[in-house]
Amino acid sequence: MSPKKKVRPTVPAPDPGDNRGTLRLLFARADYLRQRWLEASPDGHNAVGPEAASKFESGYGIPIWIYVTLHLACLYTVVEGWRRLGLSDPVLDSILKDDANVDQLRALRDGVFHFGAIDNPAIMSVLSNKALLGWAGKVHAAVQSHLDA
Repeated sequence: MSPKKKVRPTVPAPDPGDNRGTLRLLFARADYLRQRWLEASPDGHNAVGPEAASKFESGYGIPIWIYVTLHLACLYTVVEGWRRLGLSDPVLDSILKDDANVDQLRALRDGVFHFGAIDNPAIMSVLSNKALLGWAGKVHAAVQSHLDA
C-alpha cells in the first residue's frame, strides 16, 4: 500500500460536488492576473494567442514581474487541482506530461507564496525563460478551452 499524499491541514478540500466550481474560481484568479500582465506590458496591446506572453521583449518592470509570478503561481494551483480531481482532457493532459515544466511551476509557486530568499532562482529566472512562459500559455489556453466547453 503506497502512502497517500497528505493535503495541508490548513487547506480543506472543496465540498463534494463543488470541485469544478473551485477549479473555475482558481482559474479565474490566474486569468485575471494574466490579463493585468498583458495590460501592463508595453507589447500587451499586440498580444494574441496562448504563447503571446512569451514574446514580450521589452519593458519588464516590477508590476509586470509581480503579475507574471503571481499568474504562474496561481496557474500551478489550477494544475494541482486538475490532477487532484483526476480530470481528463486530451490536449491539457498532453501538455501536462512535461514534468520538468510542471515542477518549475510548482517551485515558482512555492517561492512566491512561501517566505524565502529574494533572489530565489525559481522566481528570478521566470521572465527570461521564454519556453516556460510559452508552455504556461498553452496550459492556460487548454484549461480555458476545457472550462468553456
